[in-house]
Amino acid sequence: MAKRKVASNGTVAAEVESVQEVQMGEQTETTTEQPAVRTCLCGCGTPVRGRRANFAPGHDSRLKSRLLLAARAGNAEARVDLIKLGWATNESIDRVAASSRPTEEQKRERERQRLTAKLNRAKAEVARLEAELAELAS
Repeated sequence: MAKRKVASNGTVAAEVESVQEVQMGEQTETTTEQPAVRTCLCGCGTPVRGRRANFAPGHDSRLKSRLLLAARAGNAEARVDLIKLGWATNESIDRVAASSRPTEEQKRERERQRLTAKLNRAKAEVARLEAELAELAS
């Protein structure tokens, strides 16, 4: 236990009976301290549990999909992050990006199909209106 003692300069100082008590007190303080709270690396701010965890459950896929979209759009930083995290290689990103972009011919074909369907719907509406008009005329 600590005893109070007056120092030679007139101030009051505490005297510790043993060094062991000081050491034991320091040990108990360090063991009761909570470890720093880590947050999810996806950016949501959710606390992460586990010594080796970097993401909240399911949030790694959230970040991966965002990074893949950005890398496909040409973001070099996203590409570097994907490679650093071990989720992709340059070749895999290029392969996926190339397969997901439609060619100009594919774009024209889709537009042609869309317009043809629109024309067919308009023709059907005209035929319906003509039949309705003929019914009213008779």
